[in-house]
Amino acid sequence: MIRSVKTPYGLLFFDRQSGIHILLDEYAGRWGWEKPLFVQFQITNRCNMHCAFCYASSGSDSGDGVWNYDSALALCRSLDSFGVLGVAFGGGEPFLFPRFVELCKEVWKTTNLDLGATSNGVLIRDSDLAILKDCLSQLRVSVWNPVDANKLKKLIGNGVNVAVNLLLQRGGLKLVETTLRRCYSLGARDFLILRCQAAGRSTRNMAPTLDELRELPRLLSTFKDIMAGFDVGTGLLLKSEGVERDFMQPWNEDGAGTRVVAVTYDGLVKPTSFCSFGIPLRNTDDFANVYNQLLTAHAKSLPAP
Repeated sequence: MIRSVKTPYGLLFFDRQSGIHILLDEYAGRWGWEKPLFVQFQITNRCNMHCAFCYASSGSDSGDGVWNYDSALALCRSLDSFGVLGVAFGGGEPFLFPRFVELCKEVWKTTNLDLGATSNGVLIRDSDLAILKDCLSQLRVSVWNPVDANKLKKLIGNGVNVAVNLLLQRGGLKLVETTLRRCYSLGARDFLILRCQAAGRSTRNMAPTLDELRELPRLLSTFKDIMAGFDVGTGLLLKSEGVERDFMQPWNEDGAGTRVVAVTYDGLVKPTSFCSFGIPLRNTDDFANVYNQLLTAHAKSLPAP
């Protein structure tokens, strides 16, 4: 089923089976944001790891949050009814959420939502992959170093579209390069490079320098057959400096609280997962109302013309 969404940039058509997006930009400027395109759903804050740079301060001792199988399914169905195109599950580690794979299967079967998930990949079993290949458009796996990349051996080639997230910390450009090359040797071809940001356990001195961010396009240009991109903030920065590549999106703003919103493990709706500001969901059918409140807050934050 092809779905359409009115955006400030034009009329967007999306097919979840093929992943094709078509933006008719001749309609740009006719509408404002009426709904987000995608929702980042932090379904749990529990994690089997305790990374020093985790923006969510996730760990084995993190709280359970408000979501269970039934309420998470109800929220996804509400998002589908509202017209959201897709949901990206994250955490924490989503594979610690009870019945997570069953949840993905049921959401895919009973809604038109596109589904993705971000995981550290450690807990994923072959039996999980056998189910997810039919109900998950993309599995993004966070990889921290060349040795950690070996976990991709069990994930790639099992029918699931596996992509890799890499984290750039200050002084870590060479580590990103060697990790990328190791992932590439194992068959990965889709990469997202994220900059470390001061949030959670991550501190300001972990953030990469501007010069390090400027080196990323050069690094990616040495690979001719990969899909690669950056977090939106880095992408917009490089775009402002005249860097143009296939990974650049048509958006001229970061989309926080408009194009993309985050739902947290404790039931808040936020502009981004990094943001301290959030509005609580009263129930799973309350999303449209809360989203409109976010739009109002976003409009008030814009500079006067």
